Amino acid sequence: MRTERSRIAVWCCLLLVVLTASGCFSDPPRPPKTPADSSAWASVETTTELPEVVIEKVSYRSGDLTIYGQVCRPVSGGRHPVLIVNHGGFAGLGDWDNPNGNCAVIAKAGWVVAESSYRGEDGSDGRIEVCLGEVDDVLAMVEVIRTQTYADPDRIAMVGVSHGGCITSRAVERDADVDVAVDIAGPADWGPLVKRVKQEAESPSANPALKQHLRDLSGMVEKAVDGTPDEVPERYAERSPDPKKIARWDKPFLIMHGGADQLVPVQQSCALAKQIGGFSAHRLNASGGVETLPPTGCEELTWNDAPEAVRAFDADRYFLVYDGIDHFLVAGNGVGRILPDLLRFLKTKLPAA
Repeated sequence: MRTERSRIAVWCCLLLVVLTASGCFSDPPRPPKTPADSSAWASVETTTELPEVVIEKVSYRSGDLTIYGQVCRPVSGGRHPVLIVNHGGFAGLGDWDNPNGNCAVIAKAGWVVAESSYRGEDGSDGRIEVCLGEVDDVLAMVEVIRTQTYADPDRIAMVGVSHGGCITSRAVERDADVDVAVDIAGPADWGPLVKRVKQEAESPSANPALKQHLRDLSGMVEKAVDGTPDEVPERYAERSPDPKKIARWDKPFLIMHGGADQLVPVQQSCALAKQIGGFSAHRLNASGGVETLPPTGCEELTWNDAPEAVRAFDADRYFLVYDGIDHFLVAGNGVGRILPDLLRFLKTKLPAA
């Protein structure tokens, strides 16, 4: 959830690896041109035409705001499954008009990929709000993309990481019109999180680079919220996913979290899963085995020890914790460990064509 562009590069690389490839970032978008027929988009500009994929810069309305985004789609005709990608951090998209970026490569695999910049990013109207108005932006993009002739409105998945994970969970609580959702390391309780981040930033034992990152994060959030957790606790609460509302969503939902997360403690996702209820919880060790002992602070959940239950995904709510993986998930063998489960969940739970 970093405010610097390097933080966004991490997210780009994660999503790209998640659906096979590599990539980083390019320059911010140019204002798109308005075509004669923009359908439900406010504007559309084709920026790159590849043999297999078209990349478009789009804008659309979210309430009174104009929000920018990017769509990458297969050239082949017919309707394709849709992946709504909710990026992490607060610095916008990381792969604008990049033929080798995550958006384009995922589209080459047969998906329509829709990425929103969120308000206050990449020239979009408004200002950064932190998992509040950004949820409106994502839901508005879902409504637009599902009307497009190239998109299959009955096969839509939503995946978000970090800030985007929070946005995904909050979209679910608002009954997002998608068929499957995945929250990867999303903050679930912003007040305690920001307090902890500020405390860790002053810890003499913390890594200097991490301390600066934590200071940047807490300052960014407090500016967006217009106050500290003690001054305006209700504003932090309204930005946190509501487990009671999420519990009413009856579609497949996966929460994934690194057990060694130094930014968003795994206990946040543990508490969310417990409060929502109905999750099949599994703690996976570095060898791929399943641990029966809960992560510290997650004792109220029942941790299952049957590996085949993870691989089958025969329930609709899963919570997977990966020992040794930090918040960024791409360090070391992080992606290699979460990738098979994420892909298997999407393949298993997304309706057949």
